[in-house]
Amino acid sequence: MPSMKILVSSSWAPDQGSGISTYAREISEELVRRGHRVTFLSPAPADDTWLQTQGVSHFACSQFDPPLERAAELLQHMRAVNYDLAINNDNAFLQSIAPALSCPLIVIGHCERRSIASLAVFQMHYCDYVVAISNDMQARFILHHRVPVPKCPVVYNGIQPPPLPSRFKQPPGHTLKCVFAGGFSRIKGGDLILRLVLDQKHFWERHRLFWFGTVPPRVRDRLAPISGVHFMGRVPRAEFLKHLESTDLLLMPSRFEGCSMVMLEAMSLGVVPITSDGPGAMGAIIRSGLDGYICPLRRWSAEAFKCVDFLGHHPIALQMLRTEARKRFRSHLSVSRTVDTLLELGAAPTVTRDHPPERIPVLRWHRPLRPDGLKAPFFDRICYRLGILRKAGTLELATILPSDLSAEPGTG
Repeated sequence: MPSMKILVSSSWAPDQGSGISTYAREISEELVRRGHRVTFLSPAPADDTWLQTQGVSHFACSQFDPPLERAAELLQHMRAVNYDLAINNDNAFLQSIAPALSCPLIVIGHCERRSIASLAVFQMHYCDYVVAISNDMQARFILHHRVPVPKCPVVYNGIQPPPLPSRFKQPPGHTLKCVFAGGFSRIKGGDLILRLVLDQKHFWERHRLFWFGTVPPRVRDRLAPISGVHFMGRVPRAEFLKHLESTDLLLMPSRFEGCSMVMLEAMSLGVVPITSDGPGAMGAIIRSGLDGYICPLRRWSAEAFKCVDFLGHHPIALQMLRTEARKRFRSHLSVSRTVDTLLELGAAPTVTRDHPPERIPVLRWHRPLRPDGLKAPFFDRICYRLGILRKAGTLELATILPSDLSAEPGTG
């Protein structure tokens, strides 16, 4: 395939965020490995090491930019560069200018609910594809958001296969190391992890649970007497992956997921996932009892404990599941398969772009954070939860002249 100019967007800077940011970086890296020219559209990073290392250009946009001005500048830039393909990962400005693009636009639906889903289907008639990352998500996009079936393919996430951890060849030890990475989010099942620990306190004196993410002080205080529970807080992805390399089990009682990047990262390292039967890609990816376990949400804490306890007493079974989890990843979940499919979709556009509208609505940034970076302001949180998108104004396309500026991405 000849070299292409591809814009990959994200709602997070490349040195921040988790699932969406990881996905955007992974596909960008794979595209670069294939010789394509990639521009990353996102908030500006504090550390641009990844951009420099990967040779990826950057166009900065964030919640602090005037939406109409930045959308106009982005459209002018895209016309100047003449991109071959754009892949949107939850970026409000790119989604806003979809009707005015001259290249195919593939939108990745990273969540089936809330403002992330609302943005993915915004102006869907000008999106060539709205990609679902699980069968459950596809069904919701089709039935609830009215995305046409031919424009809503299912493409599972993928990551670059990491080197095999050295401990993978060693037999499991007597002390299990488990990881949960969902903070105390109810959607991620933080309350079910709490119940799992409280119901089996003596078990967690002998085995280890490393709990990543933000956990309220009241929960930490409640579990403080249990020596096997370690609260790790929020850490950079590289640090999290180092912990994951030496882990046996990933606990993932999510009430709904898309196609969890953490689950893929775990399986790529031979870490056995113990997930729920909630909506998401878990049931399509995990063969329960062979490369992980799927436990019913209604009894997740009790059934997950049976799995953990069983593997603690049967190291040969644990080693078998570890091996099968890594095999499953390598055969079905590598980023090369994901990018193959995205490029195939990009080569088969569904939108005729000969006659763009005269004006287009431009959205406000849909996931703003307070200046402390911890959470959104109260009203924005309500809009996010209810899936409400707010418009900043209307952009008159006649005012966007062909750019006489450099085609290099902006930095402001």
